[in-house]
Amino acid sequence: MSFASKSSALKSSGMNTLRPATTRVVAVDALRGLTIAFMIMVNDPGDWKHVYAPLEHAKWNGWTLTDLVFPSFLFLVGCSIVFAVESRLARGVAAGTIALQIVRRALPTKSAATMAP
Repeated sequence: MSFASKSSALKSSGMNTLRPATTRVVAVDALRGLTIAFMIMVNDPGDWKHVYAPLEHAKWNGWTLTDLVFPSFLFLVGCSIVFAVESRLARGVAAGTIALQIVRRALPTKSAATMAP
């Protein structure tokens, strides 16, 4: 059975499970993977008595590659937010709906409020 006949069979049965392929920014995915791998190396170097110097945080007046892990995450969050909002706007979601969802996600939930010490 060809793809076109499967697609028309699904549509006629009311089961449209086919979704359009999402486009991903490969550079963001690659940087995210590298950042997570580096974060694991930094947070678990093995023996804490013998840590490879570049995996330690720098003293006050310098920086090492380790000090770039968190800024890399912040950069990736910023990029991902822009891509996600643009994608939703392109699909026809109203800007007000997106803003309302952002506000709802920013507010604490009941379960988060009851977990406070």
